[in-house]
Amino acid sequence: MLRMRIDIESLKLKISESTEVFFQHLSREEQKKIGQFTTPMPVAEYMAERLIDDANILNNQTIKLLDPGAGTGVLGLAVVEKLFSMYPSCKIELVAYENEPIALRVLKSNLSLAMSWSADSGLNFSYEIRERNYILEEDGLLQDSAFSFESNYDLVIANPPYKKLSKDSLEADAMSFVVHGAPNLYGFFWAKAAIELRPNATSVFIVPRSWMSGAYFERLRAFMFSQGSVVELHAFDNRNNVFGSTKVLQELVIVVFQKKRVDSVKIWSHDDITTLEQSQSIVVPRDLVVVGEEQRVYLITNATQLALAKWAVALPSTFLDSGLKMKTGLTVCFRNRDLVEMNLLITMCPSFMPTILTVMRLD
Repeated sequence: MLRMRIDIESLKLKISESTEVFFQHLSREEQKKIGQFTTPMPVAEYMAERLIDDANILNNQTIKLLDPGAGTGVLGLAVVEKLFSMYPSCKIELVAYENEPIALRVLKSNLSLAMSWSADSGLNFSYEIRERNYILEEDGLLQDSAFSFESNYDLVIANPPYKKLSKDSLEADAMSFVVHGAPNLYGFFWAKAAIELRPNATSVFIVPRSWMSGAYFERLRAFMFSQGSVVELHAFDNRNNVFGSTKVLQELVIVVFQKKRVDSVKIWSHDDITTLEQSQSIVVPRDLVVVGEEQRVYLITNATQLALAKWAVALPSTFLDSGLKMKTGLTVCFRNRDLVEMNLLITMCPSFMPTILTVMRLD
C-alpha cells in the first residue's frame, strides 16, 4: 500500500482537529473533573518559541523533552516542530505522560503521525508514552517518587491539570515538601518538573496566577526559587480568554523557568491569545519581582508600575514597621451597608476603596 507523505502544515491541522474533537466529547464538568483544558495551537506554538528562545540548544545535540501532562500532545509536538525547523540535525527524544483513556488514544494517534512526518523528512525523532500518573510514577511508590528522574531533561513544556486536592491525597503525600494548606495539582507538576530539569535547563508552563502570591503556595514558591529562577512571565489582560472551545475562568500566566540563578525577569502583558507576537516586554530586576520572606511574585507589566515598585522599595519603613496591618477581601461593603459609616470614630477601622485613590494620595 502506498503511504502518502505528510507535510508539516497537514500534520498540524490533523493534530489540531483531533484535539478539538476530543474536547468536544467532554462536558464542562468532565473537563473540570480531570482538570484538563485544551491548549489552542497559537498558544502552544508561542510557548514552544519562548521555551526554545531561552534555552541553550546545539544543532547536533540530543534533546530530551518532557511533556508531563501531554493530553493530546499539542504542546510537545509544537516544540518538536519548532526545534527541527531551527536545528534540523538535532535528535529529539520526547517523553509524554498521560493516563486519561480518551486523551491517551488521541495522543497515540498524534505521535504516530509525527513519527511518520519525521521519518519522511529525514529527521531524528523518537517518543515514549508513559501511561501513568506523573506525580506518583508507580502505584504505591510515594517515598522519593518525585526524584525518580532527577536532572533528566533538557526542556519541559506543560499545561498541567488545574485541580484542587485534599491534603491527605496520595499526590500530596508524595509532594509533601511543597504542601502548605490546600494544594493544587498544577503546583505539583511544576515542582516535579523542576527537579527533573538538568542544570541550566528550561521549562515553560501555563498555569493559574494563584501560585504568585497565595499563602497556600508559599512552600511551592520557596522550593521553586531554591531550584532556579523565573526568567519570563506572560500575563493576559482578559481573564475570560477563550482557550480553544473552553472558557478558562481563571487568570493564567505563561511562566518560563530556568534551573539557574538570574537577576532579572522579562514580563509581557498580552491583550489576548490572538496578538501574542505583537506584545512588548519589560525587563524588571528580580528583587522587584520576587519580594519579601514569603517570596511573593509581583507582576510588573509597564514603566509606570516599575517606577511605583522602585518608589515603594525606597520608602524608609513598611506598614508592619509602623505597627499597621492591611488585608483585602475581609468584607464587601455593599453587602454590609448597615455597618458602613462615613464619619470615622476611634472604634472603627478605615476601609480604602479605589474611588478615593488618586495619584500618590488618598482623597
